[in-house]
Amino acid sequence: IQALDAFKPGDACVIFTPDDTHFDMALEAIRRGIHVMITKPAVKTLAEHRQLYEEAKKKNVLVMIEGLY
Repeated sequence: IQALDAFKPGDACVIFTPDDTHFDMALEAIRRGIHVMITKPAVKTLAEHRQLYEEAKKKNVLVMIEGLY
């Protein structure tokens, strides 16, 4: 999470960390006004997904889930 200190609102980050850290990292980035791309799996639960969605909506930032298609 310290790495987010290098970003400013409006920047974008990619969360490519161990799966169990995705939610906390994404939530902190969103709360700082940073757009987020998260590698799969993004989060563990639907509740976490909904929380990220609501926070992103409040902060007007984008959250994308990376996937190879």
